[in-house]
Amino acid sequence: MCLCRVGSVSKALIVSVLYLCGTVLLLVPTRELALQTSQVCKELAKHLNIQIMVTTGGTGLRDDIMRLYQPVHLLVGTPGRVLDLANKGVCNLRECAMLVMDEVRAGLFIAQSLGLSCLCYSLG
Repeated sequence: MCLCRVGSVSKALIVSVLYLCGTVLLLVPTRELALQTSQVCKELAKHLNIQIMVTTGGTGLRDDIMRLYQPVHLLVGTPGRVLDLANKGVCNLRECAMLVMDEVRAGLFIAQSLGLSCLCYSLG
């Protein structure tokens, strides 16, 4: 697990690692932070041919499922939605080379309440 401080520098690091090692799962505690983080990562990765997807609760699950049938290199999402997609068998977390949790304190609290052990087990 990689723990990063919030900010563009950590997001740049994530994009750099992603470019070198493969698929990265970035968990964030809120929908707003997921949208903001994905926008920063998309801007940083726009010339690298890296496919970035954001998934959060409160949006259509069907669109997320359809998007996951295409290549995704960086998945930015909230713990609940990622766990839901993994439990449905749509999101194969074993292909992730790295798990990053932004806003770790809030993320751990939310992930624990949703079953972090299930999520970590899915990661392999």
